[in-house]
Amino acid sequence: METVVPLLSFDTVKSTQSPATAPRRAERIARLARRLAQAIADSADADQATISIDGIDGLGPTTPPQLVPREWLIALNNGKPGIYRVCIRLRAAGQQFGMLRLATIRPSGFQADDVARAHMDAFHASEMLATALECTSWAAAEPTPDGVLDIESFRQERTSLDPLATLAG
Repeated sequence: METVVPLLSFDTVKSTQSPATAPRRAERIARLARRLAQAIADSADADQATISIDGIDGLGPTTPPQLVPREWLIALNNGKPGIYRVCIRLRAAGQQFGMLRLATIRPSGFQADDVARAHMDAFHASEMLATALECTSWAAAEPTPDGVLDIESFRQERTSLDPLATLAG
């Protein structure tokens, strides 16, 4: 008998685990997301960073507050506007599952290399977060009646399904 292990959304995983396990996993993923967002902000020389992930609560505000009005920043930059806010989609396997927002209060705004670095770091962070979300669904997989989890069938199923397709909702 072959066991098929579907990849689950985080909401489905929460309902299949004990009440104490799901919040701990969600908090671990939220903590990882916050750390990654701060690391990307530091790398891009951003003053503020927020992150949102579908199905994960407790990440704080989804948009950074405006600390300095845009008009003031332009005036301080001799009338030249800059890029003061950047939104980066968090994607894996062709599916968006979150958003990273960066903001700066530098009058000159973000430079092109800051934005490029943020995009590169966000790509790697997306892969890490997608892996953490997939591990959550792996932990919820049911073993066969003899108590063994068939990893080969899981791998085949994993490659045939879009792993993040069920997260957007």
